[in-house]
Formats: sequence, C-alpha cells, structure tokens
Amino acid sequence: MSKEERIAAERERLNALFADLDANQLQAAAGLIRSAAFLAVSLEDLEAEINANGYIDSYTNGASQAGEKISAAVQAYTALNAKYQSTIQKLLKIVPPARKQTQPITAPKKRKSWVPCEQTYEEYLAELAAEE
Repeated sequence: MSKEERIAAERERLNALFADLDANQLQAAAGLIRSAAFLAVSLEDLEAEINANGYIDSYTNGASQAGEKISAAVQAYTALNAKYQSTIQKLLKIVPPARKQTQPITAPKKRKSWVPCEQTYEEYLAELAAEE
C-alpha cells in the first residue's frame, strides 16, 4: 500500500472513532484528524527505518574526526511523536466529557494506613474483614 493509501486508511479509522461528534465538533476535528493520520503513518515508516538501520549513525568530519551520533530517523521520530501525542490530546479534548467517562469512578475504601504494634497481621486482617 502506498503512503497516501495508508494515510487515507488511518484517516478513515480516526473518522470512525469520532463519527458521533456533532457537526461543529467534527468540523473542528477534521484538520486534527488529517494531521494525526499523516503523523501516525510517518511514525510507522520511521519505526521501520530505525529497526532496519539502528539508532546510531557513524560520521566523519574531515580526515581526523569520526564518531557516532543519533540517527536522523530517531531525531525525526522523536519530533513527530511529540506532535502526534499533542494532536491526539487536542482531539480528545473535543470529545464531550459524558462520552469520555463510561463508568462512574468510585472512591476506594478507606483503609488504615498503619498496623498497631499490639496486633498481629492476622488480627489486623480479621478486623478489616469485620468492617466490610
């Protein structure tokens, strides 16, 4: 599949995820979806390049200087990944809060944070069980 076809497929996938947004939200999300699709496919390509060629490139500056440096693919990947994460966060901010939370969040049961010295661990566990 060509890069353009892969971007189109990713755009369709993202559009399906955000399909139930109202028209205004979908219009606001359209540019972000297009950018996220491009970034996702570009990151996949860079991952493949990094896996094939490694993280480090060798270099020579003239006759006497040589060394190793982080590859250009790794630098590009780092920059694009930051942009991708930012784009996805912006997309998620468009989603209405009611849709983000599918289950109510309940507070954990309050537990004692210490065990008195006069109790054994088994007695402490029995006391906790009796409280429930």
